[in-house]
Amino acid sequence: MGRKIKSKNMVIIITAPPRMGKSTLIKKISANPSFAMASGFVTEEVVVFTLKSKEKERDGFKMINVTDETSELIASKVFPESRYKIGSYFVYPEKVSNMLSYVEMRDVMLVDEVGKMQNFSPELKNFIPKLVTKSKFVIITVTEDDSVNLAKELRENKEYLLIRLTESNRNWLDLILVHLKKRAYRYNEMSVAKKIAFNEVISKILGSEKVSTEKVLYAINYHLFFLG
Repeated sequence: MGRKIKSKNMVIIITAPPRMGKSTLIKKISANPSFAMASGFVTEEVVVFTLKSKEKERDGFKMINVTDETSELIASKVFPESRYKIGSYFVYPEKVSNMLSYVEMRDVMLVDEVGKMQNFSPELKNFIPKLVTKSKFVIITVTEDDSVNLAKELRENKEYLLIRLTESNRNWLDLILVHLKKRAYRYNEMSVAKKIAFNEVISKILGSEKVSTEKVLYAINYHLFFLG
């Protein structure tokens, strides 16, 4: 990207260690009636039953369009080889680009995720700035791996609300995201300085070990309506 992407509207960046539940969270959000008109994509594991182990094993990954549930296989252990590879997975950047070309830009966008596999697609570097500047409410999950520059830049942008998915908040974070969407109009009217201050406070509260939904909801409403 080369430079910080500015946005007038609410952009939420969610990060977490692998298998913490980022994709599960986005799927849960997309099923909520409040996000019925959302667009975007989610990345999901492809699991197969193997005769050798007689167990289900992860074979690859696919990107699924949130709007119509069409999908693209973006990585696999057994399908045709690619010159792009991460670990034991062959990665297909052209499939990532295909999915991005299908995704319709809307006011509400869900993106899962900006990770190593998706980063092979040059289209991703054009897609993210476009949705961040055009959409009114955006949720993007990103890898914690600093080698993915785009993900690192998104995490470090103070104009975005950074949330770390943890064992403490993973079971109810979807409720907070629904609430933030409902209050986004207020956030979007705030000055950049007040948005940054809001982001820092809410990010810190959500990252604490002893936190409750009630405490987070109170903090969100207080900072938006009394300090905004």
